[in-house]
Amino acid sequence: RSMVKQAAELTGAFPFLKNEPELAGRILEKGLRQRLPADAAIYREGDLCAMIALVLAGEIRVFKASESGREITLYEIGPGDTCILNASCILANTKYPANAVTRTEVEALLLPAAEFRRLLSHHPALQHFVFALLSQRLVSVMSLLEEVVFGRMDERLADYLLERSENGRLAVTHQTIARPRHLPGGGEPAPEGHGAAGPCAARSQRGGAPRAWCRVMNLSDKVTRQK
Repeated sequence: RSMVKQAAELTGAFPFLKNEPELAGRILEKGLRQRLPADAAIYREGDLCAMIALVLAGEIRVFKASESGREITLYEIGPGDTCILNASCILANTKYPANAVTRTEVEALLLPAAEFRRLLSHHPALQHFVFALLSQRLVSVMSLLEEVVFGRMDERLADYLLERSENGRLAVTHQTIARPRHLPGGGEPAPEGHGAAGPCAARSQRGGAPRAWCRVMNLSDKVTRQK
């Protein structure tokens, strides 16, 4: 790729760099462009953070995993994002406290830790970007905590299906949805024989008006939220 095209891709993903040509040029000069396949491990818990990824395309999932194998998604990273845990590890010189795995194929610029620290100390625009991202992640993790502690399983399931569906349809199996890693905040798999509709059915049997109902189709799941 030509330098002009690379610069356009970088500023397209990170709009704040359009007004920071020196910073953008330095990132392109020092960054290592890499394409990662889906399900590739970027960091495992306890790893040292030698680089930070500036995501140009694709999605990365950041999660915690228990010894029993249960997982809870902390947040996801997409184009124009970086991992705030990765940044904090570099700045504090600590080990990565979670796991980061690509959900889809990812294109990113990998910036060495030392260069990231140097750029952060010299460029207020980068400082503002990192601190704003930190604020967003803090709010999202607090929301996740509230969801896990106070949320109902059927509501979390409905939120997941509504978020992931396109035009009201979601091509995914019941077994996939039932895995703890796929529901917001983790959670136990649906009981055998109930599939994705299990939590919704259970809520209805307990009485009261649930906030969401699930309709399961043969080849895909269609979800509608009703009052």
